[in-house]
Amino acid sequence: MFAELLLSNLRQFKIVVYGIGDNGLYTSRYLKANGIDVEAFADKKAVKGVNEFQGRPCRKIDDIIVDNRTCVIVTPLVDNVQIVEEIKKMGFTHCVSWREMSVLFLINPMREWDLECQAVLKKNEKYKNAYQGSRCFIVGTGPSIQKQDLSKLKDEFVFTVNTGYKMKNFEDLCSNFHLFVDSMYFSQEIDEVEQKTFADEVKENLGKDTICFFPYSKANKFVSKYFSDADFSINYLEEGLKADWDKEAIDFTRLTPLTGTVVLTAVLLAIYMGFDEINLLGCDCTDILTSIGSKVKNADMVSYAWDNDKRQQNRLEKTLGNRSFESIYHVQYIKFKNFRYINSICDYMGIKFFDCTEGGLLDCVKRRKFEDIFS
Repeated sequence: MFAELLLSNLRQFKIVVYGIGDNGLYTSRYLKANGIDVEAFADKKAVKGVNEFQGRPCRKIDDIIVDNRTCVIVTPLVDNVQIVEEIKKMGFTHCVSWREMSVLFLINPMREWDLECQAVLKKNEKYKNAYQGSRCFIVGTGPSIQKQDLSKLKDEFVFTVNTGYKMKNFEDLCSNFHLFVDSMYFSQEIDEVEQKTFADEVKENLGKDTICFFPYSKANKFVSKYFSDADFSINYLEEGLKADWDKEAIDFTRLTPLTGTVVLTAVLLAIYMGFDEINLLGCDCTDILTSIGSKVKNADMVSYAWDNDKRQQNRLEKTLGNRSFESIYHVQYIKFKNFRYINSICDYMGIKFFDCTEGGLLDCVKRRKFEDIFS
């Protein structure tokens, strides 16, 4: 009843979504799937020149016309209740908090999304079970990867992730599949010069035979702007907010589950592609230290498979630094819970699943010495 009432109520108003982070993005997509259009977005970043988001105007909340026909949906996790109160004091009589929207998503989950996204994801059908009977290696970006001889993977099927191309001897991997999921690479908080530099890095380091996956809602405009001349193949995936799921949800022609880490999304893709042996490398699971280090601006806590660089640290501080500790720890909980769950799915499906990482925190996946695979 709550879901029907809230959706019915929202249809009566002009909708302004306050917040252009992942929550604001998902909210607009959810509303669109339910036949409700977003009139505009509001965000503090509009001060810095972000004047459009998802094809709609983006303004400071002070520049939104106050009238009783406008409903403001407040999406930031941090200080959500206080922001709602402040907006009400400005004269907006209709406000919906992120807590209310979260309840709505749980009671009435999104089963459809925009037709353009559906058509794009449908193209992933060709990858279903395309690699049956093969083994693969999923290479994370944890510092332990520096201890591994990656040249051994030259003739293997290899998945790489995010800015893994920064690691030494990346070219030795001959990466077949490369995944981006994290919103910080496409965030509008990152200025245009930085975005172009990042795009140039990707194009320079990914080979023409690499099949690259981007998150559709977060990155399709970024990809259209910067990757029209890319040599590698470009595909999309789309994560939902659902963190509880089963093996039937491993379908890359639809919304995929919220995993908590790009490595786990790569595992799901490997399962979808039909690999019957999956090996993890550089999956240290110490990224919580990076999140905390970015929030407290302590570069010494940032730990990757390469030397920390100022640009990466700046990108992390601009995106992760704004997240609440509650959300940081929640993502970590989801990640470890899903590693355990995926391990059980692999057992059920008869897929060999090993962690070949040197050390690290992962304790629910069977360990295997990387060197023993090739001995």
